[in-house]
Amino acid sequence: MATPDRAQLPEDPRVTVLAQQRTLRRFLENVVDLAQAASGGDEVGVALLSYAALGVQVAFERLVATEERVMLPVLEAELPMGPERIARWRLEHGRKLRDLTAIVEGGTRDASVLADTLRAIAIDLLAPPR
Repeated sequence: MATPDRAQLPEDPRVTVLAQQRTLRRFLENVVDLAQAASGGDEVGVALLSYAALGVQVAFERLVATEERVMLPVLEAELPMGPERIARWRLEHGRKLRDLTAIVEGGTRDASVLADTLRAIAIDLLAPPR
């Protein structure tokens, strides 16, 4: 029997989640750097920060969707804490997504408010799950 081409094999879900987490972390690190630069009121910095916030939102939404599909079934099987962990995960991720959406859709042009809010969201997203 021939061994299937590696390109045809499904990717290990853990590899996918870890790659998406690394992408999100890079976006978040950029947001922290841009927030520092934009806090001085630079219009270009504000525009770049707004664009970076959209990138964070897209990367986080993608990660949440993958984790729901791949990780939640595994967590659910971890009795007796599985359902409780999933409920906490959904609450925490839902809150973070709402915060990001509010910033991205809010369209604030106040550099210091945008910088401070995104910096706080970035720190929150980089924190380990509770």
